Amino acid sequence: MAHDRRFRFGVEMMEPFEGMTWAESARELESLGYSTLFVPDHFHEGYGPITAMATAAAATKTLHVAPAVFAADFRHPAVLARELASIDALSDGRLEVGIGAGYQTTDYETSGIRMDQPKVRVERMIEHVRVLKGLFTGEPFTFDGEHYQIHGLEGTPRPFRTGGPPILVAGGGRRLLTFAATTADIIGVNPSLPTSAPGGRSAQDALPASIDTKFAWIREAAGERFADLEFHAWLWWPTSPTTPPPSGSG
Repeated sequence: MAHDRRFRFGVEMMEPFEGMTWAESARELESLGYSTLFVPDHFHEGYGPITAMATAAAATKTLHVAPAVFAADFRHPAVLARELASIDALSDGRLEVGIGAGYQTTDYETSGIRMDQPKVRVERMIEHVRVLKGLFTGEPFTFDGEHYQIHGLEGTPRPFRTGGPPILVAGGGRRLLTFAATTADIIGVNPSLPTSAPGGRSAQDALPASIDTKFAWIREAAGERFADLEFHAWLWWPTSPTTPPPSGSG
């Protein structure tokens, strides 16, 4: 059945709203009708995303939680799959999983984690997603990739939803968007941003002609699957020039 593509609205938060706890802030978002609470995965921003998502999900009844987005380089997918399946199971299926290749240079520089070239990071992220999806089946899973090797590991616990939570992949390059078109449930169509270092042509790559080209790549790669895909757009904050951003927004 084709996705109806109704608008859903989420909020990315790094800290609670002023005068509220994190759990109270999650309930406030829920009461306002937001679909999803997103949390970042940068070392200098907010709570640890796994704990933040689990706490928000436990404090609410309908609010979805999601990372925006996990950097594949920071966690082994066999370890991450178990944590994510637990949140999905305990929240009755209110988890969405954003995965990216990592781009923020300061995350790598300050943590000492090696930042490989974009091609390698994308290849590793693609394998990462495949391992997650394999372990979300709950069946013994084997994977022999360049970056990850899994040998008959049974994914436990089973996620609430058959096949696991929806996967969000965002990107700007043809290879990553083609992969997302064939594998992800939600796709973020972004300008190309190999790293956060200054320079490059990211601004030009966000112009309408470039975005139209990216959607053409997705449509071609997805085939009949295109009708089932959901698309994600990210705004820093919606505000007027005279209105400051709301506390806790990101």
